[in-house]
Amino acid sequence: MRKVFAIAGIAIRSAIRSRVVLVLLALLLIAIVALPLTIKGDGTITGAVQVLLRYTLGAVNIILSIATLWAGCAAISTEVQEHQIHLIVTKPVTRTQLWLGKWLGLILLNTALLAVAGGVTYGLLRWHMQREHLTPRDRATLRDELWVARRVVNAQPVEIEEDVRRIFAEQQRRGELPPNTRTDQALTALRQTILQQVNSVPPDLGIRRVFKLPIAPAPGRPLVIQYKFASSQTGKDPVGCLWMAGPIDRPDRFQQAALAAPNGLQTLHIPASMVATDGTLTVDVANVNQTAVTMVFAPADGIQLLVYESSFEANFIRCLLVLLGQFTFLGALAITMSSLFSLPVAALTATYAVMLMNIGSYLQTLMQEEFIIGTITKPGASPGILDVLLHAGYVGLYALTKPFQTASPLEPLAVGQLVSWTWVLSIWWWQVIVAAGLLAAFGSWVFNRRELGLPS
Repeated sequence: MRKVFAIAGIAIRSAIRSRVVLVLLALLLIAIVALPLTIKGDGTITGAVQVLLRYTLGAVNIILSIATLWAGCAAISTEVQEHQIHLIVTKPVTRTQLWLGKWLGLILLNTALLAVAGGVTYGLLRWHMQREHLTPRDRATLRDELWVARRVVNAQPVEIEEDVRRIFAEQQRRGELPPNTRTDQALTALRQTILQQVNSVPPDLGIRRVFKLPIAPAPGRPLVIQYKFASSQTGKDPVGCLWMAGPIDRPDRFQQAALAAPNGLQTLHIPASMVATDGTLTVDVANVNQTAVTMVFAPADGIQLLVYESSFEANFIRCLLVLLGQFTFLGALAITMSSLFSLPVAALTATYAVMLMNIGSYLQTLMQEEFIIGTITKPGASPGILDVLLHAGYVGLYALTKPFQTASPLEPLAVGQLVSWTWVLSIWWWQVIVAAGLLAAFGSWVFNRRELGLPS
């Protein structure tokens, strides 16, 4: 390992001498300082914090990702092209050690740059918050909604399968199903219809949701109901609703009327004392609008419960660790391409691989299509051979890239949601230890068999 660390140190010193580190630091500092000055929020303290976190760390993520891909692709291919590699391989250093040293140097460089960028971002955020003349309401918003890490808890699922099967059997018995309708398609359509019905609140009616808390509520920290709904009316007029929370037999059950605008994210603070002894929270919402209008909540995330779990600082560090794990994998991918190809081909191949990892939703859509090139000429027609082959290819690409289709930690960080240690460990286990380890083994194996003495 001493030789690996020595090669890593040489790579870092070379980057410093070539002013790569200084250029990256300048770009990062410009992005961190300039973006909050040029991008305006909505005028609230929430908007100011979210601009600082989303755009500055987003710019840091983009800059370091591009720099990692480029530096990794140039790490070996440039030395091979310029014949500098011959000065190294003649020394008592194996090519595997050279590969690992280049990767380690890239990891250490990214760690230092990300630490500087994260420290400056956090310091700028604290300074910005201190210089603002915050009202007591703004300070409460910061404390309860932004400077926190809250776990998102979804409601326990509503059982609809029995109704789906019953309605499907009745439709079959009455002959109401269209001809050539597949059973799975009909059941899926019925589930979507019933889910929309059980998540709709007509005038003067209500729905109930039950949440099971994964941890005990923190003392002095309120629970937060986060909800968003669509309205049956065409305008954006607020809808009157009544929220109730806590055991239904408690005389002091929490109640609060709200006038909420459709399609906007709303929050509601509930005392932690409303949680039942079994760790559940029962929430009811009633539609009490004066004019007839129906509220429609999204089945997946229309009503969610947010539970305080840790501080903002701990969440911020976990977010940076997730980003560092992603950079570490990108470095392994780029250096592997560098050990295989010349710099232009390595950069193109690595970029294409990253693009595939970021179009998971598009690949998933194509997987669901039976006819990709051909068209349905008559009911019951089967897809052609090209459609079958393309479908199999898309299935394979999706399966290959799915483990790398991870969400960005910047969005939950900016809205006070938890970036969990499970998320951090999953990134470091799969992308760094497993995937990057396999790339290291493959890249070293190929590099050991690559002919370096060919004339250029």
